[in-house]
Amino acid sequence: MLVQKYVDGKTARAGNLMLANTDKSVSAAIRQYHDAVTLRDATCGFIGVPKEIKDVAEARIEHADISLDELVERLPEKITKSGLYHRLQKLHELAEKIREEGK
Repeated sequence: MLVQKYVDGKTARAGNLMLANTDKSVSAAIRQYHDAVTLRDATCGFIGVPKEIKDVAEARIEHADISLDELVERLPEKITKSGLYHRLQKLHELAEKIREEGK
């Protein structure tokens, strides 16, 4: 009986953890998509945007529903997941600056 409760508890925690991670990933992908669209629209198609940020933004717009691991594979140049994350942070900073200037 105790073993079954322990196993059930572990299973429930694992399921909750997977669900929470999925929610975080989906929320991040949605934010990244909106950041990319904001930057694209504000720069008339990424005019003047550094190529590495433009490539990431275009890839996120084209593939809004995939994970960072999958997005790394879709980029024209080979970068690490960490490198992609840093570029997405820069994309977010640029989009936030545009939003602030628009207020």
